[in-house]
Amino acid sequence: MTNSAFYGAWLWEAMDRHELPQPSDAPPYIEARPAYGRCSWMGVALGWIDPTREKAGGVMGMDAALSTLKPECAEQGHDYEEVLHQRANEMRLVKERGL
Repeated sequence: MTNSAFYGAWLWEAMDRHELPQPSDAPPYIEARPAYGRCSWMGVALGWIDPTREKAGGVMGMDAALSTLKPECAEQGHDYEEVLHQRANEMRLVKERGL
C-alpha cells in the first residue's frame, strides 16, 4: 500500500462535506491522515507478450522474495485475495473428488 496525495485530498474533502460516512469511533481525518490516505490502485491488465516466460519470471520473483502475489496478480488485473479464495475453493473440490 502507498499513500496517494490525490486519494487523500479527495477523501478529506468527502469527509469534510459529510458525503462519506465516518465510523463514530474513528479518529478525525486530520489526526490520522497517513492511515486514511493508504490505498492500492489496480489498473487494467497489462497482458503478456510471452506468457510462458512472464509467468516463469513472476514465479522466480516471488521465490526470490523480490515480488509477492499482490503485484503479480495486479499486473493482470486480478485481486490477489480473490485469486487465493478461488484457488482454495478449487483445491478443496479437487480433494473432495479424489483427483
